[in-house]
Amino acid sequence: MIKKILLMLALMLTSYSFAQTYTMGDVVTGSGVQTTCSGTFVDSGGAGGNYSASESFEVTFCPSTPGTYIQFDFSSFDLEGEPYDFLTFYEGIGTGGTVIGVYGDNDPPDIGACAGGTYIASSDVSGCITVTFQSDGSVQLAGWEATISCTTTSGGDTIPGGVTPPANSACDGSGAFCADAGALEFPNTTTADCVPGSPSEVLSPNSCLFSAPNPAWYFIEIGTSGDIIVDISQTTGPGGTGTGIDVDFAVWGPFSQPSDACADFTANTPIDCSYSTAAVETADITGAVAGEYYMFLVTNFNGSAGYITLSQTNAGDAGAGTTDCCPVISAIEPSVCGASDGAIYIELLQPNTAYTVTYNDPAPQSYSGTSDANGILTIPNLPAGNYTTLDTGT
Repeated sequence: MIKKILLMLALMLTSYSFAQTYTMGDVVTGSGVQTTCSGTFVDSGGAGGNYSASESFEVTFCPSTPGTYIQFDFSSFDLEGEPYDFLTFYEGIGTGGTVIGVYGDNDPPDIGACAGGTYIASSDVSGCITVTFQSDGSVQLAGWEATISCTTTSGGDTIPGGVTPPANSACDGSGAFCADAGALEFPNTTTADCVPGSPSEVLSPNSCLFSAPNPAWYFIEIGTSGDIIVDISQTTGPGGTGTGIDVDFAVWGPFSQPSDACADFTANTPIDCSYSTAAVETADITGAVAGEYYMFLVTNFNGSAGYITLSQTNAGDAGAGTTDCCPVISAIEPSVCGASDGAIYIELLQPNTAYTVTYNDPAPQSYSGTSDANGILTIPNLPAGNYTTLDTGT
């Protein structure tokens, strides 16, 4: 059943645009300097064609506004890749500056809001960037298109719109959902229109999700074998108050570690998935085995601000499984050269919750802190040593 139909009405307006298109190998042939803070940068084939064989071009872009930096936001990118066809970006004027990056098929630039990173931008005092393009004698592809702008931020603005999406908008930043501790409620995401590193067009062939806007990733670890039934709801207010908002989800598993899901989820079909218009969905995990991990993707199609709640509804029932709620040390960051800059990371905690951790180093020590939105607590500023007998309490 098709869930959502988006109707787009196009209004034909007469307008006059002075934004220039800078075509590599045309108006920017050679090593000319282009001074601008707007426009579109495309390959020699333009927006609708392929670049040509055996090209070797260089162009420098400098900001027309003093004190700013040129930056590029790529909306499309299709090159055969290094060492055959590739773009190289240099700091400043000419190719003597530091190489910002070499971009081809093996290392393409971030594309739009999906990037979760930064634009390609200058950090040179001049604010300029020099770009070279090389192609060989065979295989010409569609090339690139990028919007040119100027920023006051050296090295470029964050994407999208200067707002960095939450860490768990990407699979590798997923948080832990401990169902035994009760319902997990968190503010939904409204600033990420796609899954960073995993766009919806990749998800679609392997799931019921035709899009994946404003995503949140969570995993569960099975503590006791059995069935797990999770209700997923979204409302405009906390605690289930306000108006219901359409929520969608997919669940993958089982995996031996959460990182396994992030490396391979696009090649697997979810064990449960829904793209309906409902504000409350139910995810069923049948026959889960202790020690397994399952990855949840929850999306906010509507984009309205609100709250998402995950809760296990069959807890305590005959044949029901449980989730493992024991905190674990997820990583240890060693100190450098004897400095007190090491850290211990503890996960599977309740998000945004105050904890006191006691440990031996070897004398008893105590640390009080608050877990982040993904339920991870960091004990910072630790010197090298052996740490034992960790305990947590709220």
